[in-house]
Parts: sequence; C-alpha cells; structure tokens
Amino acid sequence: MIINVLIIIDCLDKGGLQMLLYDLLNNSDNQKLKFVLLLTGNGNFEEDLRRTTTTTHVYKRWKKIDLGLVNYTRKILRQYEIDIIHVHESISCLHAYFAQIGLKTKLVYSLHGYPDKLIDKLLMQFLANKSAKVLGVSQTVLTNLFPSSKMNEKYHVFYNGIDTKRLASGPGELKKELELNNESILLGMIGNFINDVRDQFTICKILPELFNEHSNIYFVFVGTKSSKYPIYFDRCFNFCKENNILHRVFFLDRRDDIANILNSLDLFVYSSNKDTFGIAVVEAILCGVPVIVNDIPVFRELTQNGKLATLFKSKSIYDLGQKIQDFIANPKPYHEKAVKAKEKAFELYSIEAHFEKLSNLYLSI
Repeated sequence: MIINVLIIIDCLDKGGLQMLLYDLLNNSDNQKLKFVLLLTGNGNFEEDLRRTTTTTHVYKRWKKIDLGLVNYTRKILRQYEIDIIHVHESISCLHAYFAQIGLKTKLVYSLHGYPDKLIDKLLMQFLANKSAKVLGVSQTVLTNLFPSSKMNEKYHVFYNGIDTKRLASGPGELKKELELNNESILLGMIGNFINDVRDQFTICKILPELFNEHSNIYFVFVGTKSSKYPIYFDRCFNFCKENNILHRVFFLDRRDDIANILNSLDLFVYSSNKDTFGIAVVEAILCGVPVIVNDIPVFRELTQNGKLATLFKSKSIYDLGQKIQDFIANPKPYHEKAVKAKEKAFELYSIEAHFEKLSNLYLSI
C-alpha cells in the first residue's frame, strides 16, 4: 500500500519549518510514502526545497485568498490521487481545506507557533476542527493553543526531526576563521534578531564580567538583523560597543554552515522568551555540544527537565553567569552529560525518528 502525500508550504525563507521539510524530503526513500511538494510563496530557501528528492509544483499565491490556488491544488489532488495533505501554516491549510472538499483526501495540520492576533487564533482553531489530525511541535504548543488537547486523540506531539548526517558534516573550523588560538574557549548562540522571541540581550549582559575574569573566552552570535525591527540587534551590538567588548564578541549575521559553527563551539548558550521548539538548541545537543538554556516551559520539555542540557533561570544574569563559570572551571561533567544527551536526542529528535512516527500516523489515518 502506497500513501500519496501532498505537502504545501507558503513561506520559503529558511527557518526551522523549512529545514524540517528539507531533511524530511531528502530522507524520504520509503516505498510506503510518496511525497508531492507544492510551493506557493517566495523566499531565500526556495531553490533548496526544489532540489529535494520529490515531485515539486510551484504556484505563486498572489493574494490572501487565491481561488486559483484552490483549483490548482485540487488538480494535484486528483492527478496524484493524494491521500493526505500535510500543511504547516494557516494560509496553506485554509486553501487545502477548500481544495479537498468532496474528496476522500484527509487533512493533517502541523502547528509550529503561536498566532499574534485573535483572528489568526480563531482561524487556527477553525482549521484544526476541520483537520483529521493536528500535530504540535511540542506539548507546550498544543497545551497553549488547545488546553484540552491531551484528552483528544486528534492531537499529537510531533517533535521536529533533524538530519544528524547533515550536522556531522560540519568541519568545526570557526575558530580558525576568527583567528582564535587553540586555547581559546568559544561560546555561541544561534538565533535571528528579528523579533522578541529570542533573548540575546540577557546573554550580552553577562559578557563584560565574564571577559574580565577570563582572557581566553569569546562569544559568537549567529543570526540575521531585521530591517523592520533593528532594535533587537542594535541594543545587543550597542551594549557590547559601550562596554568595549566588540573585539571578543562576533556578530556573524546569517550563516548557512550551521553544522560547522556548532562543531566549533565549546559551549552553546541560548536564551529565549517564547520559543515553540528551539531547533538550534536541539541541533546543538545532537552535535554533542554542552548546552546551557533558559528554563521556559518548552525547554524544560525538550531537555527532559534538564537531563539533556543545563537549565538556568530565565532573565537571571546571576544564574546564567554562575552556570557558565561552573562550565569553565570544570567542563568534564558537562561534556559527559552532552555525550549521553546526544544519544537520547537521536531517539527523540532525529529525522529517522520523526519519519517513522509520521509514517505510522499516516497509516492510522
């Protein structure tokens, strides 16, 4: 029995969702599942998705509700005898819902974040009600959006899957690029400066004291500066400038060699206000890098209450500073913990684990 699955994605800028689909489709050599991909928007990751090992269609949606897209999607459903439409965005789900009316095709809706506006939340709830299955990238997301989801068999937790082979390919040469010697200790965080989701500023505030006590410590921030909301980047950069530490803090903007960066770090440090999964944190764990991350609910969930990473109290400069100082003074237990965490994370967050769970879900539908 072959299950034909149509995946629709509208936002094509590189991010956690786009990397999930990239890894999934590049590892989808499965005789039971046949994927068809429909790209309906624009973005810097479009060509990468086009090159995945799947049948790809392109229809550029030109307005919020595009009846042409509905008709185009319906033709694909019939042409490939699609059994399941899997969508990851409300706009894609809305068009898919109209396209499958009257057909036997089932709708699967994955939730990756929280809606900003009430009307978006109402739309999400409507679409979830119309879907055969609703998947959340964490229990935290599902509980926040649908408090009774644990009591409903329609809702399932589906952690993002990550291709560990891609992570293992990173050569770990960032220190060489930054002209740091082998004795230097490189700490880093990966996350864009585009909104209030991430909290790089808390990390910035502990750096002056850390640098005063240790002459061989450096920090690297990897992430894009928003042209629309530059304040999130500027306050971090200006703080470092005012404290005369720019020679030891590197702002690298967007990078495509994430595996190389992670494999170069001695310690991964991450602070967030409201992540829904935190793919950078999980990738660091899968690389076997010691991780320190703040204790918001989603990271308590993903790290199994600190078993897979060291948790610090959110917004606490003192607690974060103490945890980093402890790592510098005695790194061995952190590395031992990272080795065990990597093994457990593979069972939970590898693309292989995701694919197997997804296959079983499709079969159950």
